[in-house]
Amino acid sequence: MQKNVKLKLKMKIVKKKEDEDLFIKSWLDYQNKNIVGIGHSLDIIEYYLITNRKNIVSDESFVILGEANDKICLAICFLPIYTDNIINYCNAIAPIANKEKYLKICFEYIDKVSKEFNLDKIEFSIDVSYSQHGQWKYNYLRDYGYIDCTVNNYIFNLSEKAEFLFQKFNTSSRNIVRKAMKEGNCEVIVYDENNITNKIFDNYKSYHRICAGKQTRNNESFDYMLSLIRNKRSILLELNYEKQPIGYLIVFLFFPYASLSSIANLPEYEREVPIYRLLYWKAIEYCENYKLMIYGYPAGSSLIDGFNSYMDKKQLNIAKYKRYMGGIMVPHFKGIKYFNKNLAKKEVQYFFEKIKNGL
Repeated sequence: MQKNVKLKLKMKIVKKKEDEDLFIKSWLDYQNKNIVGIGHSLDIIEYYLITNRKNIVSDESFVILGEANDKICLAICFLPIYTDNIINYCNAIAPIANKEKYLKICFEYIDKVSKEFNLDKIEFSIDVSYSQHGQWKYNYLRDYGYIDCTVNNYIFNLSEKAEFLFQKFNTSSRNIVRKAMKEGNCEVIVYDENNITNKIFDNYKSYHRICAGKQTRNNESFDYMLSLIRNKRSILLELNYEKQPIGYLIVFLFFPYASLSSIANLPEYEREVPIYRLLYWKAIEYCENYKLMIYGYPAGSSLIDGFNSYMDKKQLNIAKYKRYMGGIMVPHFKGIKYFNKNLAKKEVQYFFEKIKNGL
Protein backbone atom coordinates (compact mmCIF):
# COMPACT_ATOMS: atom_id res chain seq x y z
CA MET A 1 0.00 0.00 0.00
CA GLN A 2 1.32 3.43 -0.91
CA LYS A 3 1.77 5.70 2.05
CA ASN A 4 0.33 9.20 2.01
CA VAL A 5 3.15 11.72 1.85
CA LYS A 6 2.51 15.19 3.22
CA LEU A 7 4.54 17.76 1.28
CA LYS A 8 5.69 20.89 3.03
CA LEU A 9 5.19 23.93 0.82
CA LYS A 10 8.33 26.00 0.52
CA MET A 11 7.82 29.73 0.52
CA LYS A 12 9.83 32.70 -0.56
CA ILE A 13 9.53 36.35 0.46
CA VAL A 14 10.07 38.77 -2.43
CA LYS A 15 10.72 42.40 -1.49
CA LYS A 16 9.62 45.17 -3.81
CA LYS A 17 12.95 46.97 -3.47
CA GLU A 18 14.91 43.84 -4.48
CA ASP A 19 12.85 42.64 -7.44
CA GLU A 20 10.16 45.16 -8.32
CA ASP A 21 9.10 43.44 -11.56
CA LEU A 22 8.46 40.11 -9.85
CA PHE A 23 6.83 41.91 -6.92
CA ILE A 24 4.35 43.71 -9.19
CA LYS A 25 3.66 40.63 -11.29
CA SER A 26 3.00 38.55 -8.17
CA TRP A 27 0.85 41.22 -6.51
CA LEU A 28 -1.33 41.51 -9.63
CA ASP A 29 -1.53 37.72 -9.83
CA TYR A 30 -2.82 37.60 -6.26
CA GLN A 31 -5.22 40.43 -7.04
CA ASN A 32 -6.63 38.54 -10.04
CA LYS A 33 -7.15 35.28 -8.16
CA ASN A 34 -8.33 36.50 -4.75
CA ILE A 35 -10.68 39.06 -3.26
CA VAL A 36 -8.85 42.29 -2.43
CA GLY A 37 -9.97 45.78 -1.39
CA ILE A 38 -9.55 49.18 -2.98
CA GLY A 39 -6.67 49.87 -0.58
CA HIS A 40 -4.71 47.07 -2.25
CA SER A 41 -4.65 48.85 -5.60
CA LEU A 42 -0.99 49.41 -6.51
CA ASP A 43 -1.94 52.72 -8.11
CA ILE A 44 -3.49 54.04 -4.91
CA ILE A 45 -0.59 52.66 -2.86
CA GLU A 46 1.82 54.55 -5.11
CA TYR A 47 -0.22 57.71 -4.59
CA TYR A 48 0.19 57.41 -0.81
CA LEU A 49 3.92 56.73 -1.16
CA ILE A 50 4.37 59.86 -3.29
CA THR A 51 2.22 61.96 -0.95
CA ASN A 52 4.30 60.93 2.08
CA ARG A 53 7.66 60.87 0.30
CA LYS A 54 9.36 63.39 2.60
CA ASN A 55 8.81 61.07 5.58
CA ILE A 56 9.63 57.73 3.99
CA VAL A 57 12.72 55.84 5.09
CA SER A 58 12.20 52.66 3.10
CA ASP A 59 9.47 50.80 1.23
CA GLU A 60 9.66 47.28 2.69
CA SER A 61 6.58 45.99 0.85
CA PHE A 62 6.69 42.30 0.01
CA VAL A 63 4.82 39.31 -1.35
CA ILE A 64 5.03 35.68 -0.28
CA LEU A 65 5.42 33.15 -3.06
CA GLY A 66 5.07 29.38 -2.95
CA GLU A 67 8.08 27.92 -4.71
CA ALA A 68 5.93 25.05 -5.93
CA ASN A 69 2.92 25.54 -8.21
CA ASP A 70 4.71 28.01 -10.50
CA LYS A 71 5.51 30.40 -7.66
CA ILE A 72 1.89 31.21 -6.87
CA CYS A 73 1.42 34.35 -4.76
CA LEU A 74 0.11 33.51 -1.29
CA ALA A 75 0.11 36.87 0.51
CA ILE A 76 0.68 40.59 -0.13
CA CYS A 77 1.82 43.34 2.21
CA PHE A 78 2.32 47.10 1.83
CA LEU A 79 4.98 48.03 4.39
CA PRO A 80 6.25 51.64 4.23
CA ILE A 81 8.68 52.76 6.94
CA TYR A 82 8.34 56.42 7.92
CA THR A 83 10.02 58.87 10.24
CA ASP A 84 9.00 62.30 11.50
CA ASN A 85 12.48 62.84 12.99
CA ILE A 86 11.06 61.96 16.41
CA ILE A 87 9.74 58.43 15.95
CA ASN A 88 10.04 55.68 13.34
CA TYR A 89 6.75 54.09 12.39
CA CYS A 90 4.64 52.27 9.83
CA ASN A 91 1.07 53.28 8.99
CA ALA A 92 -0.49 51.25 6.22
CA ILE A 93 -3.20 48.95 4.96
CA ALA A 94 -3.04 45.55 6.66
CA PRO A 95 -1.55 42.55 4.84
CA ILE A 96 -3.87 39.90 3.42
CA ALA A 97 -3.39 36.24 2.56
CA ASN A 98 -5.57 33.45 1.25
CA LYS A 99 -4.84 31.22 4.26
CA GLU A 100 -4.30 31.94 7.92
CA LYS A 101 -0.90 30.22 7.99
CA TYR A 102 0.43 32.60 5.33
CA LEU A 103 -0.97 35.57 7.22
CA LYS A 104 0.96 34.39 10.27
CA ILE A 105 4.18 34.32 8.24
CA CYS A 106 3.46 37.91 7.12
CA PHE A 107 3.24 39.19 10.67
CA GLU A 108 6.30 37.25 11.80
CA TYR A 109 8.27 38.88 9.00
CA ILE A 110 6.82 42.31 9.83
CA ASP A 111 8.09 41.93 13.42
CA LYS A 112 11.53 41.16 12.02
CA VAL A 113 11.47 44.30 9.84
CA SER A 114 10.30 46.33 12.85
CA LYS A 115 13.41 45.35 14.79
CA GLU A 116 15.66 46.02 11.80
CA PHE A 117 14.37 49.61 11.49
CA ASN A 118 13.96 50.15 15.23
CA LEU A 119 10.29 51.07 14.85
CA ASP A 120 8.44 52.74 17.69
CA LYS A 121 5.04 51.57 16.51
CA ILE A 122 3.08 50.02 13.66
CA GLU A 123 -0.49 50.97 12.79
CA PHE A 124 -2.46 48.85 10.34
CA SER A 125 -5.99 49.36 9.06
CA ILE A 126 -8.01 46.66 7.35
CA ASP A 127 -9.46 47.90 4.08
CA VAL A 128 -13.18 48.55 4.56
CA SER A 129 -14.22 47.05 1.23
CA TYR A 130 -12.18 43.96 2.09
CA SER A 131 -13.68 43.59 5.57
CA GLN A 132 -17.14 43.85 4.00
CA HIS A 133 -16.65 41.48 1.06
CA GLY A 134 -13.29 39.75 1.55
CA GLN A 135 -12.14 36.57 3.18
CA TRP A 136 -11.53 37.92 6.69
CA LYS A 137 -14.47 39.91 8.03
CA TYR A 138 -13.17 40.65 11.52
CA ASN A 139 -10.23 42.47 13.09
CA TYR A 140 -7.62 39.76 12.55
CA LEU A 141 -4.90 42.18 13.70
CA ARG A 142 -5.87 41.21 17.25
CA ASP A 143 -4.65 37.67 16.52
CA TYR A 144 -1.10 38.94 16.03
CA GLY A 145 -0.51 41.13 19.06
CA TYR A 146 -2.09 44.37 17.85
CA ILE A 147 -4.24 46.49 20.15
CA ASP A 148 -7.71 46.95 18.70
CA CYS A 149 -8.26 50.66 17.93
CA THR A 150 -11.18 50.24 15.53
CA VAL A 151 -12.99 53.41 14.47
CA ASN A 152 -16.08 54.12 12.35
CA ASN A 153 -16.51 54.56 8.64
CA TYR A 154 -19.44 55.10 6.29
CA ILE A 155 -20.16 53.01 3.22
CA PHE A 156 -22.83 53.31 0.56
CA ASN A 157 -24.04 50.05 -0.99
CA LEU A 158 -24.47 50.35 -4.75
CA SER A 159 -25.40 47.79 -7.46
CA GLU A 160 -28.85 49.31 -8.11
CA LYS A 161 -30.30 51.79 -10.57
CA ALA A 162 -29.75 55.44 -9.63
CA GLU A 163 -33.43 56.08 -8.90
CA PHE A 164 -33.41 53.35 -6.23
CA LEU A 165 -30.09 54.53 -4.78
CA PHE A 166 -31.53 58.03 -4.44
CA GLN A 167 -34.19 56.66 -2.08
CA LYS A 168 -31.46 55.76 0.41
CA PHE A 169 -30.97 59.45 1.17
CA ASN A 170 -33.04 60.88 3.99
CA THR A 171 -36.11 62.96 3.02
CA SER A 172 -34.39 66.27 3.65
CA SER A 173 -31.40 65.40 1.46
CA ARG A 174 -33.63 64.22 -1.39
CA ASN A 175 -35.61 67.44 -1.28
CA ILE A 176 -32.47 69.58 -1.15
CA VAL A 177 -30.88 67.81 -4.15
CA ARG A 178 -34.14 67.93 -6.16
CA LYS A 179 -34.61 71.64 -5.44
CA ALA A 180 -31.02 72.53 -6.40
CA MET A 181 -31.22 70.63 -9.67
CA LYS A 182 -34.72 71.91 -10.51
CA GLU A 183 -33.67 75.55 -10.17
CA GLY A 184 -31.15 74.97 -12.94
CA ASN A 185 -28.34 76.92 -11.34
CA CYS A 186 -26.26 73.84 -10.49
CA GLU A 187 -24.50 71.37 -12.75
CA VAL A 188 -22.00 68.66 -11.87
CA ILE A 189 -19.50 67.75 -14.59
CA VAL A 190 -17.58 64.46 -14.58
CA TYR A 191 -13.97 64.69 -15.73
CA ASP A 192 -12.37 61.42 -16.71
CA GLU A 193 -9.63 60.22 -19.05
CA ASN A 194 -11.52 61.65 -22.04
CA ASN A 195 -12.01 65.26 -21.00
CA ILE A 196 -9.69 66.14 -18.08
CA THR A 197 -7.33 69.05 -18.77
CA ASN A 198 -4.44 70.61 -16.89
CA LYS A 199 -6.46 73.83 -16.52
CA ILE A 200 -9.41 72.07 -14.86
CA PHE A 201 -7.16 70.08 -12.55
CA ASP A 202 -5.12 73.16 -11.59
CA ASN A 203 -8.36 74.87 -10.59
CA TYR A 204 -9.20 71.93 -8.29
CA LYS A 205 -5.69 72.22 -6.87
CA SER A 206 -6.13 75.93 -6.17
CA TYR A 207 -9.48 75.29 -4.43
CA HIS A 208 -7.81 72.62 -2.34
CA ARG A 209 -5.25 75.18 -1.20
CA ILE A 210 -8.02 77.69 -0.39
CA CYS A 211 -9.93 75.11 1.67
CA ALA A 212 -6.88 74.01 3.67
CA GLY A 213 -5.38 77.47 3.98
CA LYS A 214 -2.16 76.16 2.46
CA GLN A 215 -0.91 73.49 0.05
CA THR A 216 -1.00 70.30 2.12
CA ARG A 217 0.51 67.93 -0.44
CA ASN A 218 3.55 68.14 -2.67
CA ASN A 219 3.17 68.92 -6.36
CA GLU A 220 4.24 65.41 -7.30
CA SER A 221 1.28 64.05 -5.33
CA PHE A 222 -1.14 66.22 -7.29
CA ASP A 223 0.56 65.27 -10.57
CA TYR A 224 0.12 61.60 -9.77
CA MET A 225 -3.53 62.15 -8.89
CA LEU A 226 -3.97 63.70 -12.35
CA SER A 227 -2.32 60.64 -13.90
CA LEU A 228 -4.81 58.41 -12.03
CA ILE A 229 -7.65 60.24 -13.78
CA ARG A 230 -5.95 59.86 -17.14
CA ASN A 231 -5.46 56.14 -16.50
CA LYS A 232 -9.09 55.41 -15.50
CA ARG A 233 -8.25 54.96 -11.83
CA SER A 234 -10.06 58.08 -10.68
CA ILE A 235 -12.50 60.80 -11.71
CA LEU A 236 -12.79 64.48 -10.82
CA LEU A 237 -16.27 65.92 -10.23
CA GLU A 238 -16.80 69.66 -10.64
CA LEU A 239 -19.84 71.46 -9.24
CA ASN A 240 -20.80 74.59 -11.15
CA TYR A 241 -23.14 77.22 -9.71
CA GLU A 242 -24.41 79.82 -12.16
CA LYS A 243 -21.81 78.48 -14.62
CA GLN A 244 -18.92 79.05 -12.21
CA PRO A 245 -17.02 76.16 -10.53
CA ILE A 246 -17.44 76.21 -6.75
CA GLY A 247 -16.50 72.68 -5.67
CA TYR A 248 -14.58 69.54 -6.61
CA LEU A 249 -14.47 65.90 -5.51
CA ILE A 250 -11.93 63.20 -6.35
CA VAL A 251 -13.25 59.62 -6.47
CA PHE A 252 -10.83 56.67 -6.55
CA LEU A 253 -11.98 53.73 -8.72
CA PHE A 254 -11.06 50.08 -8.30
CA PHE A 255 -13.99 48.10 -9.67
CA PRO A 256 -16.24 46.99 -8.02
CA TYR A 257 -15.23 49.45 -5.27
CA ALA A 258 -15.03 53.24 -5.20
CA SER A 259 -13.80 55.62 -2.52
CA LEU A 260 -14.41 59.32 -2.01
CA SER A 261 -11.07 61.00 -1.60
CA SER A 262 -10.32 64.71 -1.77
CA ILE A 263 -13.01 67.39 -1.64
CA ALA A 264 -12.35 71.10 -2.18
CA ASN A 265 -14.72 74.03 -2.49
CA LEU A 266 -15.10 77.77 -2.10
CA PRO A 267 -16.20 78.26 1.54
CA GLU A 268 -18.35 81.31 0.79
CA TYR A 269 -20.86 79.12 -1.10
CA GLU A 270 -21.34 76.48 1.61
CA ARG A 271 -24.50 78.04 3.06
CA GLU A 272 -26.06 78.93 -0.30
CA VAL A 273 -25.43 75.70 -2.21
CA PRO A 274 -25.59 72.05 -0.99
CA ILE A 275 -22.08 71.36 -2.28
CA TYR A 276 -21.42 68.07 -0.50
CA ARG A 277 -24.81 66.56 -1.30
CA LEU A 278 -24.62 67.38 -5.01
CA LEU A 279 -21.08 66.08 -5.41
CA TYR A 280 -21.82 62.89 -3.46
CA TRP A 281 -24.95 62.24 -5.50
CA LYS A 282 -23.10 62.59 -8.80
CA ALA A 283 -20.42 60.17 -7.53
CA ILE A 284 -23.13 57.65 -6.68
CA GLU A 285 -24.82 58.07 -10.06
CA TYR A 286 -21.50 57.51 -11.84
CA CYS A 287 -20.74 54.37 -9.81
CA GLU A 288 -24.21 52.82 -9.76
CA ASN A 289 -22.86 49.60 -11.33
CA TYR A 290 -20.21 49.23 -8.65
CA LYS A 291 -20.72 47.20 -5.47
CA LEU A 292 -19.70 49.61 -2.74
CA MET A 293 -18.55 53.19 -2.19
CA ILE A 294 -16.49 54.18 0.84
CA TYR A 295 -17.42 57.60 2.16
CA GLY A 296 -14.32 57.68 4.36
CA TYR A 297 -13.06 60.02 7.06
CA PRO A 298 -14.47 61.90 8.87
CA ALA A 299 -17.02 59.40 10.15
CA GLY A 300 -18.66 58.58 13.45
CA SER A 301 -20.93 60.47 15.78
CA SER A 302 -18.66 61.81 18.51
CA LEU A 303 -15.59 64.00 18.81
CA ILE A 304 -13.66 61.02 20.18
CA ASP A 305 -14.22 58.35 17.55
CA GLY A 306 -11.70 55.95 19.04
CA PHE A 307 -8.13 55.64 20.23
CA ASN A 308 -5.95 57.96 18.13
CA SER A 309 -9.01 59.09 16.17
CA TYR A 310 -10.41 62.50 17.01
CA MET A 311 -12.67 64.96 15.21
CA ASP A 312 -13.44 68.65 15.54
CA LYS A 313 -16.97 70.07 15.26
CA LYS A 314 -16.68 70.82 11.55
CA GLN A 315 -15.59 67.26 10.80
CA LEU A 316 -18.44 65.96 12.96
CA ASN A 317 -20.91 67.93 10.85
CA ILE A 318 -19.40 66.51 7.64
CA ALA A 319 -19.84 63.03 9.10
CA LYS A 320 -23.52 63.77 9.69
CA TYR A 321 -23.95 64.67 6.01
CA LYS A 322 -22.69 61.22 5.08
CA ARG A 323 -25.33 59.59 7.25
CA TYR A 324 -28.02 61.79 5.70
CA MET A 325 -26.73 60.73 2.28
CA GLY A 326 -27.47 57.05 2.88
CA GLY A 327 -24.19 56.20 4.54
CA ILE A 328 -24.21 53.04 6.63
CA MET A 329 -21.86 53.11 9.60
CA VAL A 330 -19.49 50.13 9.70
CA PRO A 331 -16.39 49.33 11.73
CA HIS A 332 -13.08 50.32 10.19
CA PHE A 333 -10.86 47.72 11.79
CA LYS A 334 -7.51 49.03 12.98
CA GLY A 335 -4.71 47.79 15.17
CA ILE A 336 -1.60 49.25 16.73
CA LYS A 337 1.52 47.59 18.12
CA TYR A 338 3.97 49.55 20.25
CA PHE A 339 7.67 48.83 20.47
CA ASN A 340 8.36 52.01 22.47
CA LYS A 341 6.73 51.97 25.91
CA ASN A 342 7.23 55.70 26.43
CA LEU A 343 5.41 56.43 23.17
CA ALA A 344 2.58 54.11 24.21
CA LYS A 345 2.30 55.89 27.55
CA LYS A 346 2.28 59.30 25.84
CA GLU A 347 -0.49 58.38 23.37
CA VAL A 348 -2.62 56.72 26.05
CA GLN A 349 -2.23 59.85 28.21
CA TYR A 350 -3.31 62.02 25.26
CA PHE A 351 -6.35 59.77 24.78
CA PHE A 352 -7.18 60.17 28.48
CA GLU A 353 -6.89 63.97 28.21
CA LYS A 354 -9.24 63.97 25.21
CA ILE A 355 -11.80 61.96 27.18
CA LYS A 356 -11.45 64.18 30.24
CA ASN A 357 -11.90 67.37 28.21
CA GLY A 358 -14.83 65.90 26.33
CA LEU A 359 -16.84 65.06 29.44
